[in-house]
Amino acid sequence: MKIFLSLLCMPMWAWAQLAGPTQPSPISFQLYNTSATDSSKSRLLVSVAVLHDNLSFAKNDSGYDAHYELGLDLSNAEGEWVAGREQKRNIHVPRFDATNSRRNYNAHAYEFDLKPGKYVATFNFTDRVSGAVSRMQATKELRAFSGEKVRVEMSDIIFLDKVKTDSLQRTVVNPDLQNNLTTPDGELYLYTELLCPNMSAPLLVRQTIRNCQGKEVVAQQREWPRRARLERVVLPINVNVMPYGVYEVEMKVWQGKAARSVRERFYVTWNGIPETGMHLDQALATAEYLGNKEEREQLETAIKEFTKEQKAATLFKFWLSRDETPETPDNEAMYTFYQRVELANAKFSGAQEGWKTDLGRTLVNYGVPDLVEFLERNTQAAQIQVWHYRSLARKFAFIDSHGNGDYRLLMQ
Repeated sequence: MKIFLSLLCMPMWAWAQLAGPTQPSPISFQLYNTSATDSSKSRLLVSVAVLHDNLSFAKNDSGYDAHYELGLDLSNAEGEWVAGREQKRNIHVPRFDATNSRRNYNAHAYEFDLKPGKYVATFNFTDRVSGAVSRMQATKELRAFSGEKVRVEMSDIIFLDKVKTDSLQRTVVNPDLQNNLTTPDGELYLYTELLCPNMSAPLLVRQTIRNCQGKEVVAQQREWPRRARLERVVLPINVNVMPYGVYEVEMKVWQGKAARSVRERFYVTWNGIPETGMHLDQALATAEYLGNKEEREQLETAIKEFTKEQKAATLFKFWLSRDETPETPDNEAMYTFYQRVELANAKFSGAQEGWKTDLGRTLVNYGVPDLVEFLERNTQAAQIQVWHYRSLARKFAFIDSHGNGDYRLLMQ
């Protein structure tokens, strides 16, 4: 018996950003739940990024133009329409490299104050240049932030790349649309709202950050000073203790026996060559997959013996030789490679980092397979999966001999 899967399961944001065998979505989006001004309602924040790299541009005398329409419809659990938004946007860029830059996107933000409950968000996107139409859906449960039954409640975690306050010194929420912390000079802040009507009892807050292997890299607990029933919490995330990769932050608040926790994933990455020694060693080690024998020896020597400046120069030289468009600000080959490392760590980490496993090594070197085939064997424990790369006319077979998820390369 054979079971066929067309694509590895991937998080919404990763699916929109990583190179794969299918046409990527032109938009990325996040849904957040926070408190509303009207205490009987709950607020839904919708952040949408329209990625230039996935749009079609038409050339004209002054540059390149793209045109699109974005529609958002909200329906309740009964399927009844409750709210919506529509926008049309024209984009003009003077140079071709701006049409496929992964750093450029148009941001859209919407707010809806609704009754607590479950809602379905439907996104309809039309690329007016190519005529392509996309439709995506996501479900969101809005929690109650008021009422006698509420003892302790917490909003979703929202990542901010900047912290701003309004005239009343309230935090202005402008989400980081990609949940990315870029290094060396990138900043990321965690924002959440805590509702604890009991003002007399102490409020404890714990922040825990775990890497893709589930290991704690940050754990902080403190008693939060009480100023109001609804507390707005902003905490910085320190990149200096985190290598490149995927992380999950958990915020937990409790007051006596009442407790609430929320979790959210974020990514630590870099633009260009990293400057911290820890990130340089990681970048050099993973790059060995692509190097020839002489380059691998140079990378290994750099990790063991070079200064930070020498490591950066070695890494820069390595990727410069692989940059197919050196006239553009982005090194697309480097970007794609480290995005694959990130995905391998997210999916295959266990006893070791995901990129070091046989599955991870194959993903990093060749990308997401066109087809994953699972084969049944007579033995109960052993399992086999075959990755097919049609464009490369190659396939890789992996066996899990003990049924514990540790797949080893069997055949290529």
